[in-house]
Amino acid sequence: AWQMRYVVGSWAKDEELVWARANALEEFRDPNKIGSVTHSMVEYKLYNDDGISVHTSGYYYGKPVTLEWIHTVGGVCGAISKFGSGMAQAFGIPALPVGQPGHCAFIWQKNGTDWYLDNDISGWEKSTTHTGIQYSWKVAAPFFTMMTEAQLNPEAYR
Repeated sequence: AWQMRYVVGSWAKDEELVWARANALEEFRDPNKIGSVTHSMVEYKLYNDDGISVHTSGYYYGKPVTLEWIHTVGGVCGAISKFGSGMAQAFGIPALPVGQPGHCAFIWQKNGTDWYLDNDISGWEKSTTHTGIQYSWKVAAPFFTMMTEAQLNPEAYR
C-alpha cells in the first residue's frame, strides 16, 4: 500500500490524468508497458518549433506544462520523465521522477513488484530522490527496490 502515494501524489492534475487515459497509445495500455509510452509520445527537442530553447521560460509559450502540452511541444529529460510518470500514474501504476547528475529520469513499477528505471543515463547507483516528491527514507532511489523486497518478505528484514 505504501506505493499508492506515488500514484495519488502525481504532479499531474486530475484533468491531465483523464487526458492521459484517453490518449495513451493502444499498444502501451498495459501495466507493464505504460511507463515507456513517453518515448513514443514525447519528442526529445532542445528547441521548440519556433527555435526557443528549453532552457528559457518561453519554450512552452507561457502555458502550463501539462501532459498534453508536453506531448504537443516536446521537451528534454524533465518533460520526458514527467510525462512518463504521469502516464503510468493515470493507469494506477506507481511512478515518480528521480534525479541523476545533470539529468531527470523516472522510475515506475512493473509486474506489481519491480521498479524500472526509465529515461536513464546514470543507473540506479547515481539516481537520487527528486525535489517536490515525498519520501519515507534517505536520498538514494534504490531504496524503492529495497522497500518492495522488504514488504514482500518482512521476516528477512527484521
